[in-house]
Amino acid sequence: MATASIILWTHYEKEGKYSVKIAVNNNDERRYYAVRPHSQRHSLYLTKEEFIEHTGKRKTNINKLLNEELQRAIKAISTPFNWNEFEYRFTNKTGNSFYQLFEADIAALKNSRPGTYLSYLAALKAWQRYKHKGFNVQDLGRYLPGFADTIKGDTTRGIYLRATRRVYNSIKKKKNFLFLPPWDFTIEGGSDTHKGRFITPEQLQKFAKAKVTPAQAEARRIFFISFYCNGMNMIDILNLKHSDIKTEGNLEHFTYIREKTKRSKKKKKKITVIVGPVLKDLLGKGLGYVISDFDRTGSVLKQRNRVKGYLKNINTRIKAICTQEGIEPFTSYSARHSFASSLKHADVSTERIQELLGHSNITITENYLSQFDLDDKKKTVDKLPSYKMA
Repeated sequence: MATASIILWTHYEKEGKYSVKIAVNNNDERRYYAVRPHSQRHSLYLTKEEFIEHTGKRKTNINKLLNEELQRAIKAISTPFNWNEFEYRFTNKTGNSFYQLFEADIAALKNSRPGTYLSYLAALKAWQRYKHKGFNVQDLGRYLPGFADTIKGDTTRGIYLRATRRVYNSIKKKKNFLFLPPWDFTIEGGSDTHKGRFITPEQLQKFAKAKVTPAQAEARRIFFISFYCNGMNMIDILNLKHSDIKTEGNLEHFTYIREKTKRSKKKKKKITVIVGPVLKDLLGKGLGYVISDFDRTGSVLKQRNRVKGYLKNINTRIKAICTQEGIEPFTSYSARHSFASSLKHADVSTERIQELLGHSNITITENYLSQFDLDDKKKTVDKLPSYKMA
């Protein structure tokens, strides 16, 4: 049976004081672990007199700390005893792995911010796939480079690492985690990338005219609803009701706030969508939701999970149409980029496009239009005459 005790390490003196350690004995093997107060990075040093005083019956803050550390060591001793398991349990100040701390930290987001919760949960699952046995939060820095290398795609890498950083910094702010070093890992990729790309008018025309199955036709309808609704996101399309559309004279329109920005501390931007003849035909007629075949029962989290599955099916059908028509595959999110780029092609100002998209600042809109600008520049350069050298 392994045992633990508190000792004063008198083999090394530092300004008249000695390091306080937890001694763990397992048969003929003994190992020592420095005692470190929660709020300090350095080990606890005491004189011989202080050690006697604080390990006696007198109740002091150091006495309390030493008893806590001893009890933590005793609880970390497993049966049968294993040094690796003991150190895993004991060197973690909470007795929990980083994954458990990660999960506990994001639990509160389940109902208040289900979309963010699912994004962070995806990051946690990626970590568990990378190192399934887990590790202590103190060791996060050791594994970050390897974890980053396993993630395919700049955007996904950026999302997962930012989620990890947010959770790590949240843990660090808690009282018992002041010993953790600041985050110092550089996140590369994903800062200015988006999940969509703009589709040329020729490609959109080909996409619109393709012969498709009923399921593919519905996916295509939803794509073009997004396109004509100022690049509306899927969650907002699923929330759209026929009763939201108002009529003023000969003008039909509706106004909404993007679900993505509802929790923003900044002033919420209302987006107005004009319902022209094409969009009116796409929306159809009815009394309930525009998209009527979506199951909206259950908790907010279950619904948000269902949105992900619904969107995945839509994108699968859109990509199938693209493959059939010889178009480079795209997703429903490309409707938003295509809306912006089509307006830019029609010489609409970037400021007006920003307003229609509901962006908080013009830099985001400019990022959306960056690929359009590159293609436009290429078309201009292609007009140069070709001179062949003799």
